[in-house]
Amino acid sequence: TETYAALKLYIDNWRWRGVPIYLRTGKRMAESQSLVSICFRHPPQQFFRDTPMDHMRQNWVLLGIQPAECLKVEMTVKEPGLEMRTRQTSLDASLRRTDEAQTDAYEELLLDVIQGDRSLFLRYDEVEYAWRVVDPVLRAWATERDFIHTYPAGSWGPEESRRLFEKEAQHWRHSLAPEHP
Repeated sequence: TETYAALKLYIDNWRWRGVPIYLRTGKRMAESQSLVSICFRHPPQQFFRDTPMDHMRQNWVLLGIQPAECLKVEMTVKEPGLEMRTRQTSLDASLRRTDEAQTDAYEELLLDVIQGDRSLFLRYDEVEYAWRVVDPVLRAWATERDFIHTYPAGSWGPEESRRLFEKEAQHWRHSLAPEHP
């Protein structure tokens, strides 16, 4: 049974044309979490040309879904002063206070069902569109099994999933913790 999938998708409209969307999911990975990580491209021109600053780190927007519900923005900012020095900083917004009890996601969904709140559930047409993406992949896996890579339990999945990325510097973001250069 397949337990891991990594996909590179594109949205066919003017706003997102040419922007790759990377998705991955797996069982028995290093951590159990749901995280949306958006990495911004470097601007096409170098803003700090002819300065001692050699390389700016990319900015990120991170949406923690489970277990840490939060919004985090990591960005490179200029330090105050006349010198051209930058540092990485972040803005953090957590859904829960540190003293607030954490509830299980299924507990919250069951409460929504009891109360008749359907806002967190998919509509039929959303499920149908999702299967339009997934079904061709499952059909290909059913006939061509030689290219399915395995991975050890407790890892972040097969190393071959990195082949989806266009550049060597691109990578999967594993956590909400700040990245180090």
